[in-house]
Amino acid sequence: MACPAATRAFRTGTGTGDDPRVAPAVDLLLRATRSLAATMGQDTANMSHWIKTENRGLQGVPKGLMKTVSGLAQTVQYRDAARAKV
Repeated sequence: MACPAATRAFRTGTGTGDDPRVAPAVDLLLRATRSLAATMGQDTANMSHWIKTENRGLQGVPKGLMKTVSGLAQTVQYRDAARAKV
């Protein structure tokens, strides 16, 4: 399952509907957002830059990786590790 449905549910507040696969993706998306906010102090320009820029640790661009559940999970795991260092 790709994450557009999760992103749409997150953005519109429509919930996850009847698809049980969407809820975990929404949870991961929230975790990624909160992690970025916690480490970047609500600096949306810096968050946007991080999301759109190649990341050597992730071996890809977070925005592209986060289009799949596995890439989203990988990004959240990376962010969790980064937060642990702060």
